[in-house]
Amino acid sequence: MAVDLSTLTIKNAATHLSAASVSRGVAHAVLFKRAGTTEIISLGIVTSLTPVRDRQTDDFKVPNTLEGGPQVTLFTEVTSVTRGEDFTTVTRDLDVLGLHAGSTPDKVAATGAYKDAPIFDNGAEGVNTGAALRITNSGAGSKSRVVFRPGATLTGTGETTDTTAPGLEFELRGAPSGVTWKVPAALMGAVDVVYPWGVTFILNQADVGPAAKILFDSIT
Repeated sequence: MAVDLSTLTIKNAATHLSAASVSRGVAHAVLFKRAGTTEIISLGIVTSLTPVRDRQTDDFKVPNTLEGGPQVTLFTEVTSVTRGEDFTTVTRDLDVLGLHAGSTPDKVAATGAYKDAPIFDNGAEGVNTGAALRITNSGAGSKSRVVFRPGATLTGTGETTDTTAPGLEFELRGAPSGVTWKVPAALMGAVDVVYPWGVTFILNQADVGPAAKILFDSIT
């Protein structure tokens, strides 16, 4: 059964192949919605993806006697938590290139030979803020894993040098600070719980598109 994303309005739908790729068994599709916009951009053909789950801690230690001696850990404090994905795409349309650059190609020559040539700001930090959704086929019973991050950063980190399919490398990270997002009632009923990191659903493939629309529509 195909993963049908036709319920979504994807800005680069004419060139993105994420839905078809997932349908054929390619593992992942990634969609991103920049903060302050209504545009959903597909990252296209994702050739590799590595989930990132990291937790950094710092031990507070004291001597085990009044006279000193070996230190013992009094408590452990969590200093940082990282959740996200590192991935590569071989899709290089203007929307994906813009996400990689961290800017939009809105500066073009008005006239002359270079009229309409896209120009990206090299001074951009390459960081995009917004909401992200990842679709991964589970391979069992026509199910898909949908990971939704209502607060996220997407950063272009590098390029691969494969001569047949050079790729763009990205770092996607959850950004929960200040996020008060709740799962829409259409997906979870009236459970009033804040999920700053977002949620993961295991869905029938036929339900992925409608659920993705509800999730993105919940971000204002």
